[in-house]
Amino acid sequence: MARHDFKKPIVKLLCSRVAGRCSNPDCRVQTVGPSSNGKTNIIGVAAHITAASVGGPRYDESLTLEQRIAIENGIWLCANCAGRIDRDVEFYTVSLLNEWKVAAEQMAHAEQGMKIPDQKFIDSSLKTAFTGMPMDFHPQAISRIHDASVNALQALDPRFSIESTYINGLTTYSFEAKENVSLSMHIESKQPEHYGLAFQKFVEEGKDFTVSANSVLIDGSDLLKKLFEQNGGELSLVSPKIKVLQKTWLMNAETNEKLAFDDVHGEVSLGTKALTFEGHACEGILNFKFQIFNPELEMESKFSLSLNYEKWENTEINSLPYFEKLHSLFTRMNEGWKFFTSLERQGELIAQSVGQDLGKHEFVYLTRNFLDYTSYCRTVASKMKMEVKYERSVSFTKEEILKLKDASDIFLGNGEFNKDQILTNVTCQLTVDDSDNHLIILNNTDKPTAIQTVQDIPEVMRLFGKEVVLPLMKVTFLNILPKYDVDLTKVRPGDIIDVEWVPQDYFSCIYEYVME
Repeated sequence: MARHDFKKPIVKLLCSRVAGRCSNPDCRVQTVGPSSNGKTNIIGVAAHITAASVGGPRYDESLTLEQRIAIENGIWLCANCAGRIDRDVEFYTVSLLNEWKVAAEQMAHAEQGMKIPDQKFIDSSLKTAFTGMPMDFHPQAISRIHDASVNALQALDPRFSIESTYINGLTTYSFEAKENVSLSMHIESKQPEHYGLAFQKFVEEGKDFTVSANSVLIDGSDLLKKLFEQNGGELSLVSPKIKVLQKTWLMNAETNEKLAFDDVHGEVSLGTKALTFEGHACEGILNFKFQIFNPELEMESKFSLSLNYEKWENTEINSLPYFEKLHSLFTRMNEGWKFFTSLERQGELIAQSVGQDLGKHEFVYLTRNFLDYTSYCRTVASKMKMEVKYERSVSFTKEEILKLKDASDIFLGNGEFNKDQILTNVTCQLTVDDSDNHLIILNNTDKPTAIQTVQDIPEVMRLFGKEVVLPLMKVTFLNILPKYDVDLTKVRPGDIIDVEWVPQDYFSCIYEYVME
């Protein structure tokens, strides 16, 4: 092996820069240890990257003598690896050795001040990996495994910085290029148009692009090739995100009343043609998305909002978080209140919309309708002291929601109506009995009276699929006069009389439930 007679201080410096271990990532032999005479025992070699003399391995005639003997041209190896790199110069190139050296020094820097794992730690880690049952608890075990994985990957392509995370059984590697990196990517798919459009949106609108890793072939990086040799997983191309704050409020166009909503925390990504915002409020239940296009394109901005009903799934309906706030928001939007929004970054205004009338959108109407249904169910369940779980897959008819609304109003004490609110007069059939009580009422047609009816059979409803039998309903009519077309002097017990009840001044119709 071609060597230069490095002075001992340089040997020590090289050794210290790699923590006394061989720089070959596939070797990692410990090269420094104590000797019996109290001195340091070194079995490592400070080898040349390019030879010190003509004819040596990887000799570079463009280097000066000072450059050949400089520490930058040295790499710390064990004796075996030092011989190996000189026997196969075609494989162990200058570029590869420099990558080894950089990776080894980065690892040494990262491990500075840390405890070197002993054999017990290694045995415990192996047992944990194979059996899932650790021998001992090691607080740094997980971080060391991540560091080792990251260092191994970075050695394959130092042009990238890498982060490793493991959450909920999923390992994620995040890459960020330290410099411009040229790569070619080929996607094998039965739907090339789909991926082509998705990649176009990534470039033009900053929308993240995700594809199955099994269908991707990449050239230009040993690191990415290594990762894509594994089965499963996904590749995501993520545009840089800028954290922003979205302010939202509603305004009544007639009264100018203003209703401020929660601040929406989100992120903006930039493409070549549009700014894309995504954010959420109410702990992720309400989600906002919109795009603002380059003014030169003369394209209308896009806006959407949605409710993540999964956040409520299987929750007792009277304990739904943020329900009243969201119900109020969609009710006002459906009633014509204009929606305003603005974006701020670090307190600076970067975009603001004009007032939008979202009540015309079908989504707003349908969402308000569903929240109305949920609100009526909440009232009935509460009054009936029932526990009902929320299910986002529930369906209902127009007739069912109207009946639920009536039941909710009655439970809340809103079941009273005046003469102007009655569309048709009440009619009934009276059967004449022996007591003549009915006839007495019908004869007093000049004096308003009161009548009361009670259901014979209670009404049955369903609240999110759960059946509920309502209490019997009592209806009271005040200040009402009977109207009939029969000669009362000729009726006999058992006869049936058709009667229309005509509301008079101060008429009132009161619906109530007979609660036990």
